[in-house]
Order: sequence, then C-alpha cells, then structure tokens
Amino acid sequence: MSDPGKFHVEREDTDFRTELNSFKKKYFGRKRKPLRAFDTLLEGIFDSLETNPRNTQPSVRGTRARPEKWPKGSYQEHLGFWKLMFQVPGQAGDAGQGRLMYQINFRSNSVLPLMIYTHKDHTKRPPDDEIKRVLERHSD
Repeated sequence: MSDPGKFHVEREDTDFRTELNSFKKKYFGRKRKPLRAFDTLLEGIFDSLETNPRNTQPSVRGTRARPEKWPKGSYQEHLGFWKLMFQVPGQAGDAGQGRLMYQINFRSNSVLPLMIYTHKDHTKRPPDDEIKRVLERHSD
C-alpha cells in the first residue's frame, strides 16, 4: 500500500523531458562529469519533492523553493505552483543559477515538473504567456 502523504513526481512527462533534454544539451553538451552531477542533483530534487513539494528548504543541499504567482487567469484551487532554485553543476554566473517550475496537484498527490531554465535564460521568470501555455497543456 502506498503512503497517502507521499507525492508522485511525474518524471517522464513528455513535454518536460523534451525541455530537459534541450537544457542538458545547451548547458552540458559533451561534458560528462557535470552532466552526471546534474542528473544526480535532479534525482535528489525529485526525491525531495516526493516527500514534501511545499518545503521551502528541500533536503537537497543548496536548493530552496517558494510558491510562485499564478499567471492571470490560470489559478486552480486544487493546484500549487512553485519554483525551486538550484546551482547548476559546472556553470558559473547567471548560467549557474538554475530554476525548476513545478505544479502540485493536491487531488492526486502528484508533482508535475513544468519548466527548467537558468537565470541567464530569464532574469526573473519566463513570461506569463509562456508559463500559461505550459500550464494549459497540463490542465485537468
């Protein structure tokens, strides 16, 4: 029997996997050591989200999370919208400041990774219309 307080991270979502692969290609290319470090970091982040996706100090060292403001017209009461900040292995400056936006579904106890980017890509966050398009693809 599964733990009712545990969340399931939808790690294999096709849209997120496509974005993640582009992120890896852009920031790691053929650099195997930083890529392995990133994959390990991401697995740790996902494991932490399964335990408590609303934790502002996740158990993965050097990460922190916070609730995000919903783009206008996209709020749904049974969902949470969060951003987790992390250090990208092998990157410095703005490219080293990673961001993972995710949605929490409190009805299904699931976490859906939505977007991954760095401060170099978006100094604040992606534009609301871009976030809204991603959220709409996953609305239930």
